[in-house]
Amino acid sequence: MRSTRHPWPFLVLTLALIFARAVPAPAQPLELQPGEAPVEELKLAPDAELGGRSVLVRGTADETGMRYYAVKLDVMSPTVIRVFADDPALPVRVSLHRHLWDKSDAEGGTDAEGNYEFTGRLDDMIGIWLTAEEPADFHLLLWTGDPVPVEVPPIFFDADGQPIRPAEEE
Repeated sequence: MRSTRHPWPFLVLTLALIFARAVPAPAQPLELQPGEAPVEELKLAPDAELGGRSVLVRGTADETGMRYYAVKLDVMSPTVIRVFADDPALPVRVSLHRHLWDKSDAEGGTDAEGNYEFTGRLDDMIGIWLTAEEPADFHLLLWTGDPVPVEVPPIFFDADGQPIRPAEEE
């Protein structure tokens, strides 16, 4: 008697492998595609004057632009991104990217006084792309404060309705 094996497990596995290879993996802001604007990592350092951590860079934006990224940002820390155009008559366009360089999550530009500011919270990584119609010198400041403490409310209660708190760590 001949054994009959169903081809379904093999067929399902083969199709799964084909579809897994067909789906393109999203590019990260850290990845540089050929012919694109250069990318530079912003390394945050402790800031005695402002508190928290910060980095200040100077550069020149043009049509291709300058791209910067920062990693290991804490969503519990307030974050400020400021761009100062050296010449307010030459505006600098700013776009912020969380996952992909080709998809902007926030856009803006320097105002009549040459300033741009983003204030908020960022999780893990941010990409910053600065461009201008004609070469424009700028200063970029990225500051992140100390994490804001959060008290978590109790989730367990005893029979009398009193909260049960975990033992304090030593």
